[in-house]
Amino acid sequence: MGSKVIHICIIFDEAREFSDAKLALSHFPEFSVHSGTDYQTKSSFDALLVHWSLSGKKSSLLDQLKRENVLPVVYYGPTEAIRISFSQECSDFISYPFNPDELAARLFRVSPQIITVCQNIRITLTGYILSGPKNSVKLSRKERAALLLLSASAPVPVARKTLLAAVFPTVQEGSRYPDIIISSLRSKIRSAAACSTSPIQAAWGYGYRL
Repeated sequence: MGSKVIHICIIFDEAREFSDAKLALSHFPEFSVHSGTDYQTKSSFDALLVHWSLSGKKSSLLDQLKRENVLPVVYYGPTEAIRISFSQECSDFISYPFNPDELAARLFRVSPQIITVCQNIRITLTGYILSGPKNSVKLSRKERAALLLLSASAPVPVARKTLLAAVFPTVQEGSRYPDIIISSLRSKIRSAAACSTSPIQAAWGYGYRL
């Protein structure tokens, strides 16, 4: 799996919120937290974390970031701000004060993830959209979960029983449904990445590897 730091730009209402976000994510090396003022020196962000009060206001910085980067926008604030935040265009809402595990999980979910397939081809998973040098395809919920599990383990294969427990908990042992999903995922990766070889290989008698 190809890995990279996920750069989060936070547009806050009070300075302490920026400090709180940095502290909450300090134990997650996958993330780097930046202030919205850093936009002048760094424009390559992966997601925007925005205070809920800006959801219905005009913000030149927020508009510029959205327009130029087409980034996922996640609002944060008190629980009573959930409804008004989702009335605007956003990818998610996070309650404040931040819970570190919730903050990391939600930001990780919406941020683009870089995955290396077929030895050296890099594809990007953003939500349920898989984009590669050839094409973009939409994954089902099961396909996305399977891809994330395989990529997290790569190049070590994932045991079939692990795949069943994590992605197909209600499917009985012996069902061919997981194999159908893997076959579909394999085809979609090849469509996006133009792989000349199979992007997902069977580890016979054990499971699958990416």
